[in-house]
Amino acid sequence: MLGRSNSIIGIVNRNKRPTKDDSISKTLPGSAGWLWSDQSFRFYQDALSFVEAGIKQHKSRIFLTRLFLKPCVIVADNEVLRELLTEKNDDYEAGMDEYFDLFGDNLLFMNGAEAKLTRELLFPLFNQESKSGYKVITEDLLRTWVSEVDTETPFDVYESTKNFALLLNLRLYLGLDHTKEPDLVQMFTTVASTHWHGLCSLPVNIRIPGLKSGFGTAVEAKDELLALLRKRLYEDSNHAFLENMRESVPDEELQLNHLLVCCCALIPKVFASVLTSFILMAPSWKAFYQACSSEEEEDKALDSILLEVVRLMPPLAGGRRVALKDTQLSGYEISAGMVIHFSFFGAHTDPRIFPQPKKFWPERWSQDNKDDRGRIFAFGAGPRECIGKRMIWDIMMMFCKTFVKEFDWVITDDHLKEMKYIPAVRPKQKPQIELQPTRK
Repeated sequence: MLGRSNSIIGIVNRNKRPTKDDSISKTLPGSAGWLWSDQSFRFYQDALSFVEAGIKQHKSRIFLTRLFLKPCVIVADNEVLRELLTEKNDDYEAGMDEYFDLFGDNLLFMNGAEAKLTRELLFPLFNQESKSGYKVITEDLLRTWVSEVDTETPFDVYESTKNFALLLNLRLYLGLDHTKEPDLVQMFTTVASTHWHGLCSLPVNIRIPGLKSGFGTAVEAKDELLALLRKRLYEDSNHAFLENMRESVPDEELQLNHLLVCCCALIPKVFASVLTSFILMAPSWKAFYQACSSEEEEDKALDSILLEVVRLMPPLAGGRRVALKDTQLSGYEISAGMVIHFSFFGAHTDPRIFPQPKKFWPERWSQDNKDDRGRIFAFGAGPRECIGKRMIWDIMMMFCKTFVKEFDWVITDDHLKEMKYIPAVRPKQKPQIELQPTRK
């Protein structure tokens, strides 16, 4: 870890579900091979197909391969992933240290007691309406955004929903309103985009006269973003989120670094991923939703629809952990330093948890899988679960409910047939659809 701050503490039979026995050591299927057998290119091309091919080849939802020039364990088993993210959490770190220079000291890089205390300090900001006003802010922005949608031209699903999420981020976390401060919003957007693209570069700051690496440019953009955030943090004292951030976190550096994460370009991409999938998967859920006879039924149906969207099309392909010590995972020996890559696609289509796993079936959330909401890992689980998970879900529900109420649309092509998986999941060809205002 580089330059760490010491500011904070100095229709399934349940009996058939998988069980684990750590007393018995098992051999991982697969092989890490040699350096030249690295599978990173295949993985980046199509993460879903790579994992599915490995499952088929090894007849196991956990197997050994080589990614990023290192031996790597792939986890696509729902129960094993639950174990990794919850009870075995302390045996692993997030494995993102190479990106520390892009974000500085914050919850993403913390472990143990430091992470626990920081979560306790930040949790109310992302989960209490009184601390951020996120519901009121979202409702207000939705009214403006809907009024600005031009139904006379093709609707770019991914870019339009990403733009909504970006405007929401800036308004929610910084109090920036694009209708009142358009120049400042544009400035933040441009610098945040430059900063974000460093995540897509090799994490090496190469300095050659006349040349600069993408990562190096991103580090410079980070400094520019921090300067903008510092000015906003101490000048806009009336904005609820900023005021509560100052009161909750006792160190300026940590305040700014957490705001940096909140305002980075990844969050809008995650929102846009889910909202794009929701809109494009409408043929699979419209009849189910339209059969509702009350607003209460509609809310329950929409919740089930979103769960199914996120199950089959999670916004991120997965994540990784690095073992801090020699340990076991579901009875498999894991050596210190071993990289674990977990696949949300694999875990969410595990047939031992989800019957007919590839079928879009929102009814499952009131039937076979009514107690399995915790088996959806797209926003993490356990001590490292996304701290804003509840807020994100509420906002997505509000957006989807408004979109269905305000617009009609027909999907004629399979836009989800060819996908990009990194950094966020989205169609390779950005889809455009025709929107029509609903008749009221």
